[in-house]
Amino acid sequence: LQAAALESAANGIMITDTNGKILWANHSFVQMTGYSIEEFNAQSLSLFDHGSKDQNLVREIRESIKSNRAWNGEMVNVRNDGTEYVVDMTITPVSNQKGEITHYVAISQDISERIEAKKQLEYLATHDSLTRLPNRLLFSDRLSHALTIAKRTGQQGAVFFIDLDDFKSVNDVFSHIVGDELLILLAKRIRDCLRESDTVARIGGDEFAILIEDTDQFNADLVAQKVIKSLSQPAKIKDD
Repeated sequence: LQAAALESAANGIMITDTNGKILWANHSFVQMTGYSIEEFNAQSLSLFDHGSKDQNLVREIRESIKSNRAWNGEMVNVRNDGTEYVVDMTITPVSNQKGEITHYVAISQDISERIEAKKQLEYLATHDSLTRLPNRLLFSDRLSHALTIAKRTGQQGAVFFIDLDDFKSVNDVFSHIVGDELLILLAKRIRDCLRESDTVARIGGDEFAILIEDTDQFNADLVAQKVIKSLSQPAKIKDD
């Protein structure tokens, strides 16, 4: 019953010797890694080869389990096909009656989807879902940071506010779908006028804001003229 429970467990489980060589692994572990037990043995792969390539982390794990203490944490592993995935892993030393470590048991859970979902939520919280530009929240944060630096260094900066004239007419006459496509196009045009270090954000329906750090009046005027010229060009949304 114990063997069947380990084999059918949803989490990946493996048992290694004191050198980390994998002696046994359940079905979930094989599926998660893409390696069969025969491949592990043939390639002499160990717990540490399979684990994170971060040598500091590997050193931390070794020191913990050799001190007869369990280790738990997240690490990036590589599947047999070369793709990376993130696991939440617990490694526990197993000792005999004399207190000597004889094996290690590692239990892994693939949390790649959870990590990706978290990144997506964090991204959506700070970016406009339509144009993929920073939103008002992220712009405000960057503006506060820029003001702090400007006060400390004496550097100048510039902030632009852009409001598209009569944009409601585009939605009313051509539909919101065309209006959305136009916003995406215009957002790209603004972005192309700026340096990589500059920020452009969508802060309202047809409103954008630009933050330029470390500039002067002359260069700020040049950027403003460049943006206005770019936005004034005709926009072709559909062939029909």
